[in-house]
Amino acid sequence: MNVFVGKTVYPGTAVGKAAISSQVRCKHDGLYDAKEQKARYFKAKGLVKKDLVSLCANEFSKDVFDIIKSYIMILEDEEYDSCVSTILEVERSNAECAVKKASEHFAAQLKKTGDEYIKGRVSDVYDLSDRLRAVLKDIGDSDTGTEEDDSKKESSNSAAGEKNILVSEYMSVTEIIRRGKENIAGLISTKNTLHSHASIVARSLGIPAIIVNEIEDISTLEDSTILIDGYEEKIYINPDEETIKEIMSKCRQSEIVSDGNNDTAANDSYNTAALMKVYANVQSAEDVAEAVKNGADGVGLFRTEFIYLSKDDFPSEEEQFEIYKAAAINAADKNIILRTADLGDDKTPAYLETNGLRAIKLCLSMPDMFKTQLRALLRASNYGNISIMFPMISSMDEVAEIKEILDEVKAELKDKNIAFNENIKIGAMIETPAAVEVVDTLAKEFDFFSVGSNDLTQFALGVDRLNSEEEKFYNQKDPKVIELIKTTVSAAHSAGITVGICGELASDVSFMRELKEIGFDYISVSVPVLGQIKCKHF
Repeated sequence: MNVFVGKTVYPGTAVGKAAISSQVRCKHDGLYDAKEQKARYFKAKGLVKKDLVSLCANEFSKDVFDIIKSYIMILEDEEYDSCVSTILEVERSNAECAVKKASEHFAAQLKKTGDEYIKGRVSDVYDLSDRLRAVLKDIGDSDTGTEEDDSKKESSNSAAGEKNILVSEYMSVTEIIRRGKENIAGLISTKNTLHSHASIVARSLGIPAIIVNEIEDISTLEDSTILIDGYEEKIYINPDEETIKEIMSKCRQSEIVSDGNNDTAANDSYNTAALMKVYANVQSAEDVAEAVKNGADGVGLFRTEFIYLSKDDFPSEEEQFEIYKAAAINAADKNIILRTADLGDDKTPAYLETNGLRAIKLCLSMPDMFKTQLRALLRASNYGNISIMFPMISSMDEVAEIKEILDEVKAELKDKNIAFNENIKIGAMIETPAAVEVVDTLAKEFDFFSVGSNDLTQFALGVDRLNSEEEKFYNQKDPKVIELIKTTVSAAHSAGITVGICGELASDVSFMRELKEIGFDYISVSVPVLGQIKCKHF
């Protein structure tokens, strides 16, 4: 039995036979008719697009839905079509080779950009290339092979009714979505990042997944039985029955302990963690309802920027009001924290000029947009337990400006006799070392804090978390990061305000006890993770 340590994408346990992802390999050993190959390419493109469009009819989270739409947009790129056509005409290759070469060209262009979010889409281009070539293989008039012979590829696929562990260098968004959770036991990748689209899809669908960089050749896992322990961030290759039984029973044992039926020392450790409330991270009113349905104690982060990202122009006050009102009603009197738009950087709608600004700095530079959102939020506060949170706070000057604008909006609503909660709570996200430097003063100005561990980590360590080359240096448990977090929690409690955490560290099931010992009043996690967290610790 071999054991490898990795990074958990989505926590959980899973066991099954390894299903190794194989790629269609093109063989350019002759001249092909360009017209015929173009016809094959456009037919394959149409079939892939039709498949993706049909997937949009399923009930996916907004994250997954948006990813599918981005794939469709890539397929509709005329420049990509032009590149494939040119290769076919000039090189007289088959369509498979032209798609592969065009994808490599576009991937190289993406890698050159200074935008790390765009660089992160390289895996999407490769994913679609693989999907197109797989469909082309079935269309005929091709001379292709695979990385492995057909009999070997067949052995890598799931037997009827059997759920396998899919092993790949880069997890495929299209494959994960097409197979679905009901056909996948777990996922292992050797080259993905925690922030790739495939990782987002795995988390959204609730499939245990882990990234293991130590495995250099995935073909060595052929025919192996693999056990994923996402809680401890390990995988076991060909484990014995005793190990499988022990790991797979962890979640059930946690449920028994959290019921209070065990008076052992283990029970004490779980109860310590259980004192924290578990909130949900959402981005739509529908997500709020789903979170409450899944047992969330409240909503710790409603990402309002996705309302802007889904529009072709600035959303109106009425549009926003209706969404926030529905979210408040769906929260069923539970606390719901709505964060003002964290736009900029990798989240910028086409109609918005950010001038390099992000989050609260961008909002303050566009007071009309900011006031529109605040009016909608305040009006919605009359329908539920709404709090407002401001992202990327870093100075007292920003706080003074925020409060001045908020007071102006409140005065406007009063003049118009529009009802709102005049005692609405406001909070600040602590996401930079600069904010921690003034955290004692900030604590006197707000009703609560929320630590954004993702940004806090990258700014504290000087690491770009979207850059796969730097990800190995991105460690949310680094002592420097933990010290900044402890300082924030201490300042909050000294001022008598509550403090939560909503970054990836909040979802780390192996770190629950430490989070409680640090003193967090609540953690906020994605809806699919809610059940895993409560199963493990609550």
